Amino acid sequence: MATELRLSLLGGVHVTHGGEPVTGFISNKALGLLCYLAVTARPHQRDTLAGLLWGELPEADAKANLRQALANLRKLTGDFIETDRQTAAFNRALPYWLDVEEFERNIQEEGRRKK
Repeated sequence: MATELRLSLLGGVHVTHGGEPVTGFISNKALGLLCYLAVTARPHQRDTLAGLLWGELPEADAKANLRQALANLRKLTGDFIETDRQTAAFNRALPYWLDVEEFERNIQEEGRRKK
């Protein structure tokens, strides 16, 4: 069984895998990409991600940076990052915890209690 990946994004970014801090991100943009994929909970087109993160660069350079960032994330998190030739996504089928989801869940529960 895969070990849990924990992403704490509220109040500062902290990532742990199996209880150990995840370090070795090649850039803040690579870490940001992991967070973006986890929070948005859907596959994204590679072209869109390259433009979002490296829009100031020529397209070929932006795509190369995205490939490097995705390879870095797969090295650090294993199968939590799913990619194909067109898209990249966070694999929610594996055990993970995301504080943003927990926060949203608590708000929804509080709203239901107040009704």
